[in-house]
Amino acid sequence: MAVGMQPQDVYELVNAGDPRISPDGLRVAYTVTRLDEETNEYRSAIWVGRLDGSAEPRPFTSGEKRDTMPRWSPDGEWLAFASTRGEDKTPANIYVLPAEGGEARKLTDQKESVESIAWSPDSSRLAFTVRVRDDAYEEEDERKRAPRRFKRIYHKLDSVGWTGDRRKHVFVVDRESGETGQITSGDFEHDNPAWSPDGTRLAFDALRGERWDTELISRLYVIDVDDPGEPQTLTGDEASYAGPSFSPDGSRIAYRMAVEDGTYPHHTQLGVMDADGGNARLLTTALDRQCAPYPDHREPLWDGNRLVFTIEDRGSVHLYGVAADGSAAPELLVGGGGSSARPASSPASATPRCSASTAVRSRNTAPASSTSSRSTPAPATSCSMRIRAAAPAIRRSTAARSAGL
Repeated sequence: MAVGMQPQDVYELVNAGDPRISPDGLRVAYTVTRLDEETNEYRSAIWVGRLDGSAEPRPFTSGEKRDTMPRWSPDGEWLAFASTRGEDKTPANIYVLPAEGGEARKLTDQKESVESIAWSPDSSRLAFTVRVRDDAYEEEDERKRAPRRFKRIYHKLDSVGWTGDRRKHVFVVDRESGETGQITSGDFEHDNPAWSPDGTRLAFDALRGERWDTELISRLYVIDVDDPGEPQTLTGDEASYAGPSFSPDGSRIAYRMAVEDGTYPHHTQLGVMDADGGNARLLTTALDRQCAPYPDHREPLWDGNRLVFTIEDRGSVHLYGVAADGSAAPELLVGGGGSSARPASSPASATPRCSASTAVRSRNTAPASSTSSRSTPAPATSCSMRIRAAAPAIRRSTAARSAGL
């Protein structure tokens, strides 16, 4: 008699995600997450595998706590990641280690967990977001802490806690010295920083303005990195914008947007505008699908003159491409038999077979029929299958650790 899944089987489940292709197009770094049976807590490590399948994927970090968000430096020399290594309840901070392996060096020392890590084009700095605590948090005894006083309706979030005295801001840290500077300020919420190709500006989405907490309209902004002042507003009130991404020449910014007309819901669309906010146009109006899958999506990726992005269709996530000038309708790149998630980036100059997409298939995603009759390009399918092939090696390594080997 067949036995179904048992409660203890949850400890055998291993998830691979957030793949990032190295600048030379030869390797992929990704996060492997498992549940530690002894502590009943999640553990995650950074793994690296060869895209040509010539070697077994291997763990790049120890994974004793939570190692996440692997990010290759543009020059290919470094791999940055966030980690909670240290004592219990240690916030995730940024670490860097040589791309060929070695000792990880702690780069930031924030009191809250860092988010949204992005390398500068010259690999000398990293931008990130983190919540900034009010000075009252220095008093560890909550009974002695000064009462909270909130002036905004938007003051608390599920799984995050109080935000009215912990606003999220953009920071930049120097890779060599660890010197950190705060780029944004004020009683606002900022996210998803993206570098301009010349490394002088950062684009980001934010809830800013006099009534942002009641309007809840996310706009795009640009700010000078070395002389930050008031950010330049790129978008208006007609829609909420997120996930900015500069074109390789810095002349355009891709983004996701959802119409703000007082009704809900709307499909999120993909668009492009000039770097100063002009000539905005949507690229996915012919695609009646959600272009911001929940929860797994990232900013649009530039691949030459096209953009690569994910869409949600009947419970599955697929990878699409669209011409950045709007000259053609979106086309299916990876999908048709399951789910793809988080396209992994690689510059157009890297090996073409993986420059557009790499997908990781989730074990708990049910197959769904494709919305297109186009066949999936063999190169992109090959890349995704190579990462999926890492699962046996991951399971063997996990089993060995459990056995004390």
